[in-house]
Amino acid sequence: MWALEQKIDQPKDEEAGWLKNMYRDKVIFYRCFELFHILLMLCVLFVCIMFVLICAKHV
Repeated sequence: MWALEQKIDQPKDEEAGWLKNMYRDKVIFYRCFELFHILLMLCVLFVCIMFVLICAKHV
């Protein structure tokens, strides 16, 4: 009986491992995307500050 339960549980364990890996990959992707978004916003902020400084110099 115990061996039968192990055979039944094995596919479930494999699927759980696959889902766990898929979730981990998705989390890594979204963290990288968030980092890219933050860097992009910092670049835009830098350009805006430089624009304001240059405009203030010419006035």
